[in-house]
Amino acid sequence: MVELTEREQRIIHAMNIMNNPAYKNAPFDLKTRALQAVLLSAGYKWNEHEMTDLMWAIGAEIKSANEHALKMLDKYKDHFKGLDHP
Repeated sequence: MVELTEREQRIIHAMNIMNNPAYKNAPFDLKTRALQAVLLSAGYKWNEHEMTDLMWAIGAEIKSANEHALKMLDKYKDHFKGLDHP
């Protein structure tokens, strides 16, 4: 199994907080504080600017990826006609 860098591990923790259903409707500040608690309890140093910037970047990337995927699905929707849903 590969070893994750500390930055990759922090990204995973950030994504976990951002995608956690328990925080779905939580304000960004609460998500930031939850991430701070997770990282500090895991022994990582907390850099508020870096981590909030990272959370905004992750959110923007997820939004962009989803928009592009939906556009592609719409473009090729005729190819999916007649396929059964699992």
